[in-house]
Amino acid sequence: MVSGSGLASFLTPDMEKEFRKVRPHVIERWFETLERDGVVVFRMSLMKTALFAATSWAFVVGIVMMFRVTPLATWNLFDTAGQGAVLPFLFGLLMAAGLLLFAVGCVMWTVVFPVVRPRLAVSWWGIQSVAWKPGGLFTLFAAPWPAIMVVHGYHTATRWPFPDTLHVQVSARGHSVERARPVRVRSHGTVVDYQVNGQLRGRKREILAFLLRVHAAVRPVE
Repeated sequence: MVSGSGLASFLTPDMEKEFRKVRPHVIERWFETLERDGVVVFRMSLMKTALFAATSWAFVVGIVMMFRVTPLATWNLFDTAGQGAVLPFLFGLLMAAGLLLFAVGCVMWTVVFPVVRPRLAVSWWGIQSVAWKPGGLFTLFAAPWPAIMVVHGYHTATRWPFPDTLHVQVSARGHSVERARPVRVRSHGTVVDYQVNGQLRGRKREILAFLLRVHAAVRPVE
């Protein structure tokens, strides 16, 4: 059973903690917009994108500067006899991998996201995720509510000092489900899983609560 605020009694303990932080007035405002306009559109957050871009650039600059001020012989596995050179060499490999990872993040959050401008439309029909490309919008994922089996949230663990990451996922099945083939849309058998983009405006826990409430409102009474 889902209450008027969109919170479910069968939530896991982690999700219960998330939903205790939900601001009910935000969910009510979105639901009122849905009742009035028939659709609520979550657009890309420029603040989130700029924050991730700045963080990625900071790590890239920091790693590059570290490589510049450190003598090249430090990373040479065969420069020093014995096992003393192994740890610096492995640390250098780790830094190189981090540089590659954050460089990809720089491209994604500085160029890709500002250009494609992903957005999520929630209507009485269902859910549709679109992005921009030359020539117009293209659909990443679209499913009517009858095809959506479940909307749920889950955490993935990260290392200290970063908190666990909350993900919002929509699982749908049926011929009416439309999907592109980006990283965030996966299928297994006849089920398609779509992970809601974390770069959208709004807190993810509140987007999850809103989707749960709408899903509950459109489901037939059993």
